[in-house]
Amino acid sequence: PKFVLVMGLSTVLTPRFASLLATQLNASGGALQLNQDTVDGMMTGLQEHISAHRPALVVLDRAPRSESAMKSFLAGYGEPQLIVNLTLSTEALEEEFRAANEDMEDDQVAAAMQAERTAYEGALQAVEAKYPKVLWTVERESLKAPPEEPDKAAEELLELAKPRLLPNVYLV
Repeated sequence: PKFVLVMGLSTVLTPRFASLLATQLNASGGALQLNQDTVDGMMTGLQEHISAHRPALVVLDRAPRSESAMKSFLAGYGEPQLIVNLTLSTEALEEEFRAANEDMEDDQVAAAMQAERTAYEGALQAVEAKYPKVLWTVERESLKAPPEEPDKAAEELLELAKPRLLPNVYLV
């Protein structure tokens, strides 16, 4: 199958955009979230999904999330059709992360957020090294939709992504 990867640390916008994109592209199973505990677990989950659904296209939501997982994915499946990397300001990310992890103490939130960021940056470096031409980075702050309207931001992103998903046509 072809793959579209949606990367980013946002716990709100990234999954909403991945889901909307999967729906728009008729991706079998919607935006796929994989078990990230181990690289083998992630790759096994992906292979099971592919075997069960035989999709033409798979949209991955925030996966692979580490350098080793991304390298394993790229070695096994090759160049994705598109990799969308959504970035947010540090303040916005911190606010989202705290809201998603209300039961954690402040020091736990900081440590978990740093671990997520380190893993994400490793995955991003693996992509940049191997397939920079399919990597599209979008800053949340560049979108017209206000921060309190993530659904509108996801729709805006979808419109911006559509041309990048069209096949290249060359006239000779």
